Order: sequence, then structure tokens, then C-alpha cells
Amino acid sequence: MKILKYISIFILFIGAGYYGLVFMAPKSIEFQVNEDFDAPIDKVFQMVANPAKLTQWNSTMDKVTYGGKYPLMVGDKYEIYFKGDQPLILSRTVQGFDQNHRLVTHGIIPNYFVWNEDIRFEALDSTHTRIFTKITLKSESLRTRLLMYAKETHEKNVSQNYQKLKKVLKR
Repeated sequence: MKILKYISIFILFIGAGYYGLVFMAPKSIEFQVNEDFDAPIDKVFQMVANPAKLTQWNSTMDKVTYGGKYPLMVGDKYEIYFKGDQPLILSRTVQGFDQNHRLVTHGIIPNYFVWNEDIRFEALDSTHTRIFTKITLKSESLRTRLLMYAKETHEKNVSQNYQKLKKVLKR
């Protein structure tokens, strides 16, 4: 009987610890990734802002569906289908578009998270471009709150995708 009591207390502490982690996790995170590219600003901007080009350099994306027109306009929507066992579809809405200067999007995976991006482009000279990517990630449910602890992982993933973009731009 004592053993059952100790097992129950142990399970209670494990459950309390887990829910403590979930409830103490931040509801949102914000981070910035900056990257320099050895390519003209118009080429970099098109690869980042044109939904048809995203799967060429973003390793997490399976496919992108949208109306097919480019350049985008404020209010345009497109969907990003991610690779993996669980089908995740990010619905994005363009909130700001300034050709070769800025792209702002609001994305949501219902009951999962909101992913907002504000990407600014700067021509360093005629053949070099710097982009500043500010991302805000907000959990939409308790089951995804633990993802907010992985800020460094999200930063690393964005940076790795930009490294792949550099390789694509060199072709």
C-alpha cells in the first residue's frame, strides 16, 4: 500500500512539473535573423517574396499554393504545406509589399501558431544585398506552448534556410 502511495505522489509531481512548464512557457517569442547575400537586391527579393520560389530554398516546405500572380499585393493570400508526418498548412496574408524593399506577412496554422514576418531588404551595392528578418511566433494552444522554449532552434532553422538560398542564388 505504501508503494502505491509513493507511485501516486511521484506521478502527481511529474504531472505538476509538465503543466508547470506549459503554463510558464512564453506565449510568444520574437527574434531577428540578418543575412548578407552576394546577389543583386532584385534577385534576392524575388526569391524571398515570390511564393513560387519558396520551395527552391526552404527545406521545410513541401509545396506552396497561391493565385499565381507576382508581384504580390497587400491582401494576397497563399498557403504553405510543410513536410513531415503531421500535415501542417500555414495560411499567409501579405500585409506589406514594397518591391525590393520590404515584405510583411501574417501567417497562421489554426490551433497551432501564428508566424508573422517583417523582412527588409537593403542593397549594399549593385551585387550585394542584406536582409533583416524579424519574426514573431505566437502559440495558439497549450499543446504548442512548449515550442516557445525553442527560440534558438527557430533562429537556426531560418538561418539554415538562408544558407540554402545563398547556394541557390549562386547557380
